Amino acid sequence: MSENDDGRRPSWENPWERPPRPGPTEPEAQPDPASAGHASGYGPPGTSAYGYGYGYGYGSPEYPRPPRASGLTITALVLGIVAVVASVIPVVHFVAFVIGLAAIVLGIVGLARRQPRRGFSIAGLVTGVFALLFASLWTVAAVALFGWFSESMGDTAAYRFEAIAETPATATYTATLEDIETVSVGPEAPFSEELQAHPMFGSITVVSDGGSGRVGCRILDAEGAVVAEEFGSGPKATAQCDITDF
Repeated sequence: MSENDDGRRPSWENPWERPPRPGPTEPEAQPDPASAGHASGYGPPGTSAYGYGYGYGYGSPEYPRPPRASGLTITALVLGIVAVVASVIPVVHFVAFVIGLAAIVLGIVGLARRQPRRGFSIAGLVTGVFALLFASLWTVAAVALFGWFSESMGDTAAYRFEAIAETPATATYTATLEDIETVSVGPEAPFSEELQAHPMFGSITVVSDGGSGRVGCRILDAEGAVVAEEFGSGPKATAQCDITDF
């Protein structure tokens, strides 16, 4: 209830009337976080005053990328793999000695220089060593096989080669790998000769020159036992005897 300037109550006011209750007040407007942040020097939540994200003002953490492999380590690995493949192939395994040795050297150099991707250098070193081992095994096996073959080439024995023909024919006989002879045989010219023949290569073949008569061959050992025997007849008849047939 208010009064006039002279202290008297206005005639229209009821002295017993309670004053009206104040109505609900509107909430005070809250400052915009974005504008407030810019005004105060700080950005919206999640950013700092310097424009970066969380992370104590330095932005989101980034994990370091692994270093790229150097050409030296990659070359060591590739050479090692190639050397292993070559080492398991006969005859080609000789190349593995050079390639494997190169892989070992490059692997050691890569480790000594602390090149990135150390595992590549180690892999090249290991594969190079394995390639040398495999190539060495193949070399030993090849030398042993060649020695056995050379030794067996000299193991000859006495055999008698015989050829007969009722019509003119040609007989070709082989005593060793380097000894090949050809003779003519016929009804009145049979062939019979004792030779030092190798069991793996000794053979005789009789082929008719065109007649229809019978042809045949036979091989006997030193004791006279028949090792191989065969006959053929008709035009271009053929008979072949080998020591290995026994």
